[in-house]
Amino acid sequence: DVEIAVFGEEVAQVLSEIPDWQIFLGSCAMLTLLYFGGLVLLPNKSKNANRRRAWIITFFSSVVMSFSGLYFALRLYTTRGTILLPDPLDGSFSESPADSDVSKALCLFILGYCLTDTLFCLVHYPDQVSIGLHHHTGYAVLLVYLMHSGKSLLFAVGAIEEFPTLILSIYELWGETRPRMATGLAIFAMRLTYHLYVT
Repeated sequence: DVEIAVFGEEVAQVLSEIPDWQIFLGSCAMLTLLYFGGLVLLPNKSKNANRRRAWIITFFSSVVMSFSGLYFALRLYTTRGTILLPDPLDGSFSESPADSDVSKALCLFILGYCLTDTLFCLVHYPDQVSIGLHHHTGYAVLLVYLMHSGKSLLFAVGAIEEFPTLILSIYELWGETRPRMATGLAIFAMRLTYHLYVT
């Protein structure tokens, strides 16, 4: 528990010195660079090129979400869930300032992902736009609400649930036919098990 908390405090110390708008724009810029780097590495002539391009940014965001989610899942476990207990006076979480800073930065990163992926979707893979536009708009509204209400930790503790998306994005980038049943079962099992644990 001590090592996890110290790691979170070190990360939070760096993040607390960076304004929110810089975290957001930096995330957008980083994802843009990773997207164009991914374009160089992926073969462009395959019949599913647009579909594969659509998964480049998702792969990188799911890496960030999976590792951040692992951190918050460990924090949730080691604190026996107390980081999610509301303060009886004001209803805020009893999270540490480090958890608050890291979870807010994660929300800003995913908000940047939603914007960046939507813009690239409109320009580079418009045949995939119906999928991402509704999904990303819903997430953006949720993230803005959670950050505005000071409850970004709720999003962060659920970030581990993106691990199956990481596996799925690897299949998509390789151009392999993904195992739909196995993927669906993995997502269901991961989310159901984690939700049962959290509650």
